[in-house]
Amino acid sequence: MNTSRVKAVRHRAAVWVAVLSAAAGGASAAPTDIPNEFIVRMRAGFAIEALVADYSAQILKESATGLYLIRTPLGTDDAEIEATLEADPRVSMAEHNRLEAPPEGGSRSFLLRVQPPDFEQQPARAMLGLPQAQALNRGAGVTVAVLDTGVAWRGALVPMLRGDGFNFIDNNDDTSEVEMGLDTSGDGVIDGDYGHGTMVANLIAMVAPEAHILPIKVLDSDGVGSSFTLADGIRWAMQRHADVINLSLASPDNSAFVQEAIQDARGQGIVIVAAVGNQGLSAPFYPAALPGVVAVAATDSADHLASFSDFGGYVAVCAPGVDVVSLDADGFYASGSGTSFAAPLVSGLAALLQSVYVDASPSSVRNGITQQAVNIDALNPGMAGMLGAGRVDAAAALQATIGHDGCRPDFNRDGHLNPDDLGDYITEYFNPATHEYIDYNADGVVNPDDLGDYITAYFGASCGI
Repeated sequence: MNTSRVKAVRHRAAVWVAVLSAAAGGASAAPTDIPNEFIVRMRAGFAIEALVADYSAQILKESATGLYLIRTPLGTDDAEIEATLEADPRVSMAEHNRLEAPPEGGSRSFLLRVQPPDFEQQPARAMLGLPQAQALNRGAGVTVAVLDTGVAWRGALVPMLRGDGFNFIDNNDDTSEVEMGLDTSGDGVIDGDYGHGTMVANLIAMVAPEAHILPIKVLDSDGVGSSFTLADGIRWAMQRHADVINLSLASPDNSAFVQEAIQDARGQGIVIVAAVGNQGLSAPFYPAALPGVVAVAATDSADHLASFSDFGGYVAVCAPGVDVVSLDADGFYASGSGTSFAAPLVSGLAALLQSVYVDASPSSVRNGITQQAVNIDALNPGMAGMLGAGRVDAAAALQATIGHDGCRPDFNRDGHLNPDDLGDYITEYFNPATHEYIDYNADGVVNPDDLGDYITAYFGASCGI
């Protein structure tokens, strides 16, 4: 492999830091809070203006979903302010806007420029069975939201990119990935995560080349964002009807506002895929450790857990994450390692599955991914139960999802056609909140024809009840 070093990327003490470095070990990460910054939701009938006046605070940002980011005066006791806000009868919910430090702190990793053949010939493509999977489906009609550092509008990615994303760092609609000359983290590295979002987006495109990509910028070019911007970004993806959300970022501490946004997104039918982190630890990192999230660990080309990858009981699956080749923000092929690059491979697979069954629930898609994964416990002694279902296999997942003749009515995609499928479909058919996912005949309209077609297919299926 012909390589040249093009960028040193340092993990920084930041909120929702892009999971890019491949360092292992280190002490447990201790959460920190952005001094004097709080996220607040008001109860109905109460005005934020009166609240900030009482706290001598100022409004920094307001989200479209009714959240406020406020700053209290310097020198005030943050713990006391947070407790007071939580107890204030005018406030529905409040918490610090968080900054958190990954355990490896000051370690560095490198993106390496490589040659085009390295992209086509990389082991990840064969391990996932992409040629076989893409012969069955290529992700048409599905949107994957990439919440990251932005995405460069160049090359083959351009026709896949949707223009209705948002930049929550600069509060505008420019979601392109640019070098901003920032050292937000104060680690001495300028624009330390420039190119991260573009690498992630191109890996999704490698798996699901006909899917759409919705770029949402929640991290700056130095890899720094906040729980406020992340919660906003998730809700933006919901409003734009994304089918899958990729979160190649991690934090050792949970945010109630982010958790709520993820729960709401899953309730809308969106599959959430997140990287587990690069600390080589079993301690849970968020949002990957949240219920229902498809948490992705990283493996190498021999199906061994990557030395840097986190692991644990909350992991759903593993995917290749060592020397993964993608395209960087400058249009060059580059190799990188990290759970950041394992997660988008799984997001791409989720897009393929969603394209087959537009009516599939997040749990059904998760089942479709995990049930066909390759068990790698024997290759990783002492890690049983810590690597999820194993390493993903896109070809097997697609083949099982499409099934043999007549098996499409397996609505919950548990591999068995039975009355649960019929009940689940009918329940969702009469629930307006899920109508866009049960257009069984895919004509763009949900009506009695879909119900009739499903019932006919169910009772006429050749895979048995």
